[in-house]
Amino acid sequence: MVTITNVSSNSRNNNANNKRFLSSCLISPITLLSHFLVAVFAFQVGVFFGGSMQQSRDGFTSSVTGVSFTSGMDVFPRQSIGQLVAGAALVDRSSFIQQYDIGVPWDIPNKAGNDQVMLLFTHPDTLPATATTDPRKLPMFSDSQSATQNCLEMQVVLIKPERKGQCVSIVGQWESFHVHHFTRLPPAKDSNNAVHRKFPMQYVSKYQQPNGRSPGLPAAQTLLDDYGPILKDYLERLPSILERLKPLAQQAAGSGNTIVVMVCNFGQSELFLNFVCSAKARNLDLSRVLLFATDDEMMALAETWGVTAFAVGDDFGEMPKKAARAYGDKVFAGVFENELSCMMMAKVYCVQLINMLGYDLLFQDVDIVWYKNPLEYFHADNIPTIGDFDLYFQDDGARSSRYAPYSPNTGFYFVRHNARTEYLFSVFLRMGDVIQQSGSHQSALTTLLADFASDRGLKVKVLGRDDPQGQLFPGGFHYHNRKEYMKQFASNTLTTEKPYIFHMSWTHNKDNKQKFLQQMGDWYVKAECVGVEGVPPMQDCCIREPEVQCHYRDKPSRKPCIDSPPIDKGKNSFW
Repeated sequence: MVTITNVSSNSRNNNANNKRFLSSCLISPITLLSHFLVAVFAFQVGVFFGGSMQQSRDGFTSSVTGVSFTSGMDVFPRQSIGQLVAGAALVDRSSFIQQYDIGVPWDIPNKAGNDQVMLLFTHPDTLPATATTDPRKLPMFSDSQSATQNCLEMQVVLIKPERKGQCVSIVGQWESFHVHHFTRLPPAKDSNNAVHRKFPMQYVSKYQQPNGRSPGLPAAQTLLDDYGPILKDYLERLPSILERLKPLAQQAAGSGNTIVVMVCNFGQSELFLNFVCSAKARNLDLSRVLLFATDDEMMALAETWGVTAFAVGDDFGEMPKKAARAYGDKVFAGVFENELSCMMMAKVYCVQLINMLGYDLLFQDVDIVWYKNPLEYFHADNIPTIGDFDLYFQDDGARSSRYAPYSPNTGFYFVRHNARTEYLFSVFLRMGDVIQQSGSHQSALTTLLADFASDRGLKVKVLGRDDPQGQLFPGGFHYHNRKEYMKQFASNTLTTEKPYIFHMSWTHNKDNKQKFLQQMGDWYVKAECVGVEGVPPMQDCCIREPEVQCHYRDKPSRKPCIDSPPIDKGKNSFW
């Protein structure tokens, strides 16, 4: 739940007749409670359902005992909920989310049944003026400014439209800024039995699955035995790390205050080389890049290629040199040679360090190519276009509860330095046990973002996967799931602004990343420079104009690859 406070001094309209109309209009409770986004003003109050009920009032009454309905004009009976709800209205959804952008990707479309926002007003003074006097209709506003003109504070609640079996209750009480979740489960919560009406309601987490399963909690012993010693060692080294890092950060920032942060081991070096070669081919400046090299081989490569780099050594614990075989494997996220030594933790440390030194930063994975310098997009001069947020994320594309409500891609995001973000990452670095247990620093950070947004006013913006701004930063989700977009992308026929980057996420391992980038004509590294120690100088490794190489007919490519096999059995050609 997000709280927004109106700090401007708006005049209040005290038209008593209009306010009486708003507070007493005759509306069906089912109509009142069937909208996706609920904005509640002054306090979190009211009761509403996601999706419409198919039963009539008579049918509902006859099937439920102990139910009575208010009659006449008393939709909100003053005797029972008069201190909670003074009136209600609807407002155009597009107008509302434009004015009250809470940073989530707004990709559930406006359509019949989800093109209005339900507003509940908790005090007569918050009721807006309206020219309508027909008591048979719920007032509808085309702009949210008029609807919320008398509101000094607002709570915004998001619910999924048409979610079967879902009820949402709002209770008058000392307010909570978290949602409390119940579901009907068998007595043994780890049972495979699905959620069913025959079971009693039980208090559960947001991660509870319909089959009754939910992820476990990190064991206390994990913190004591695995991550605790590593964190202790890191914190003891922190002053000396910062002292060694500071001049390199100053060099990368130059005359500005922004650094592009990357981290890489030698096992992923060819992806980093491709990033450098592709940027050089487009004459893009890489002087703002600061690479955290986690092994000696990677450090030597960076020095040979003239990239500003920090030698991690053993500052982050024991780091693997080989590449991960797949997302979330032990090299990427788990225990390596009996130590919690994962590249995901390295991604946490390097961001925390640069943020702690007071710099704005763009963190990005190595499986990215630039078409334009993305720092231009996030520059302070562009805030009127992109909004004033603390963090901006590429949209991961996943829509599971694990990543709700933001779905941030933690392989490409921009952080403005301030007290809120510094506190965020100081807390995040202490969550190594959670990251190990979940196998994802993305999941752990998502939870923190939601908590800090509510608790600390952290402003998070995710550039929605299908929004014009989000399509400036496409990635693996688009590559694997947006065929029409990728056809335009591959044929250079996009009608929107040219993207800044492409991020080959959502891809099993580095071998497939390389093949997909080759199909898109974005692989700039000669074969003899891949995976070899003592990499030659840049001019001997970079391809100025790469050729498209076909591997799989069913994946996007710059030219048809109809003679190639599919990567997924039985799939037709992308073209």
